[in-house]
Amino acid sequence: DLVSSGHGIADTASNPLTNTTPTGADETYTVSTEILDSTNPTLESIERYSPASQNTDSQTLVYSVTFSENVTGVTASDFTLSPGSTGGTGASPVTGVSGSGDTYHVTVLATTDGTYNLDLASSGHGITDSADNPLADTAPTGADQTYTVSTVPADMTFPTISSIERHDPAVENTDSQTLVYRVTFSENVTGVDAADFALSSGSTGGGTSASGQFNQTRSPALAITSNNTVSDTITVPDSGTATSVSVTVDVSHTYIGDLKIDLIAPDDTTKTLHNRSGYGADDIDQTYAPDFGSVSIAGTWTLRINDNYAAADDGTLNSWTLTINHSSTASPVTTVSGSGDTYHVTVSAPADGTYNLDLVSSGHNITDAASNPLTNTAPAGADETYTVSTEILDSTNPTLESIERYSPASQNTDSQTLVYQATFSENVTGVTASDFTLSPDSTGGTGASPVTGVSGSGD
Repeated sequence: DLVSSGHGIADTASNPLTNTTPTGADETYTVSTEILDSTNPTLESIERYSPASQNTDSQTLVYSVTFSENVTGVTASDFTLSPGSTGGTGASPVTGVSGSGDTYHVTVLATTDGTYNLDLASSGHGITDSADNPLADTAPTGADQTYTVSTVPADMTFPTISSIERHDPAVENTDSQTLVYRVTFSENVTGVDAADFALSSGSTGGGTSASGQFNQTRSPALAITSNNTVSDTITVPDSGTATSVSVTVDVSHTYIGDLKIDLIAPDDTTKTLHNRSGYGADDIDQTYAPDFGSVSIAGTWTLRINDNYAAADDGTLNSWTLTINHSSTASPVTTVSGSGDTYHVTVSAPADGTYNLDLVSSGHNITDAASNPLTNTAPAGADETYTVSTEILDSTNPTLESIERYSPASQNTDSQTLVYQATFSENVTGVTASDFTLSPDSTGGTGASPVTGVSGSGD
């Protein structure tokens, strides 16, 4: 207060102060040795507590709810599931709240499969700090985690390829031109098709070779101006590798010594066709045969023309023709059958050699029922090969089948010349008289070997 009398307050003209009560604001202070708390608490996060993982088959979910400072008045009725939750419909699934200070644990009963996202009610709660400042927000400023509940726990295991084994024929060495491999995975998968398989680089057998030719002419009438670069393209849809490339270029242009002409393959391999030669001659109508090696032909081929001089010698790309002879090898993988964790992959084996089947390292869409992708393309177990030969490799040993009377045919005889017929299981060679003798229990034929000769062949 300003005292009502006894002061000497006046303005510069000596006019005295006429009132001692404020005509406007009359504000006060409230002093405390502990400064007054005017900061409202906030909700910082709602996080998974027990279980810790998002995917669970537990029906009891415990969330950890954290505030910016110590609060009181936190009860089960302050919480509910968010509208986006697919689980916990019906009665409130919040069964209890425990904790104190700035951290509370809220328990939710998960009665059905689905997602569970816990919210703090936007109104009606009595949550305050120790200075009775009310909670200022009900949406977490930080983490807001959910649970996904399933009575069958979520599948987080990725499938793998277990083995690639011979199926039909079962033996490694074969003259069959149709080979069937059995491919086994660690669990049931889908998305397995013929394009997912190829022969390994170490295989000496392979698919059927084919050759072809691509030919296309373009007539773009493309203006070629001084000191400028222009280009035109042809797209090759065929697959395979080039065996030869030729290009015919028809250009109208004065002073062709200004020009540099390049042909660019889809992999950016560049070959120069014309490089500022010809000096003052006019026009180019010529076929070139650049060596691109065995470049892959599929994609965009570009003819690029650069006029390297600023003088007014302009022209036109009238037309150009691209001709590519190419070869390709058809995939030997013809069909895939099967389901679940086992598939049968059929390979055509038109040529002698070794055949080792691989799963391609990328580009496949093999997944399990939970859409987990295949994580490996090299078998964890057996990886068997076939060896194909038009003359099947013989690994069977011949055997002696019988020694029978031949001439005379009867057992009892007075003949002094006896002919036996020895039969083997298959055709053999190297049979001589010295290979035979009388058995020890024979009572005839004493002295020198009685075997006088061998005739015959085959078996």
